[in-house]
Amino acid sequence: TLAKAKNYLEKQDYVIMFDKVSKLYGSEISEEMMSSLLDWVNDFKFTPDLVMLLVEDCYARGKKDLRYLNSVASKWHGENISSVDLAKEYMKKHREKWQKYGVVLNFIKMGRPTTIEEEMLYKWFYTYNFTEDIVLKACAETIATSKPLISNIDKHLNKWHESGLKTLSDVEGFIASTKTQSTNKQTNANAPKKNSFNNFTGRTYDAKKLEEMLLNKSRGELSE
Repeated sequence: TLAKAKNYLEKQDYVIMFDKVSKLYGSEISEEMMSSLLDWVNDFKFTPDLVMLLVEDCYARGKKDLRYLNSVASKWHGENISSVDLAKEYMKKHREKWQKYGVVLNFIKMGRPTTIEEEMLYKWFYTYNFTEDIVLKACAETIATSKPLISNIDKHLNKWHESGLKTLSDVEGFIASTKTQSTNKQTNANAPKKNSFNNFTGRTYDAKKLEEMLLNKSRGELSE
């Protein structure tokens, strides 16, 4: 590693890069970190400026662990980030994405999502293209139930997407319609069932004639 680094130390750009990393961490750069930075240069074709941008961004977010830095570098390489400009654009989109995720996670009082949960969040915002207010509406609908799980939020949003809903107004109308249908079904289910007696149409009797019939009955004159 030191022999490999020696070749780069003869180039001013890399001297500056190693020096900045050392000052950022407040100590001499370790051989392990030096090796990783040079791997990014050799394997990923990162420039010294791009290396520094990655290290500074991670450090500013409190991510100082070399393993984390290596994972970010690998991801940048996978996203074909080969310049400072591309990296800044990627970082901007990454921040915007996590700002959206953060609104949802704070609303449902949830910490760092799992990989599967992060995939759900991505789907809601970037596959379905739902706005924050629609996603939060799904959160509110789920929190009102006995099972406020992110998987149940996903079920709401899947259904809304399948139903072609695009705006919060669409969603609210859909929810209102669904609740009305549910109420009508419940009302019909609780309604008394009709039977033959209920369907029977009573005869209309003449009161005077009925009185005479009862009188004759009491005298034994009414035939059986």
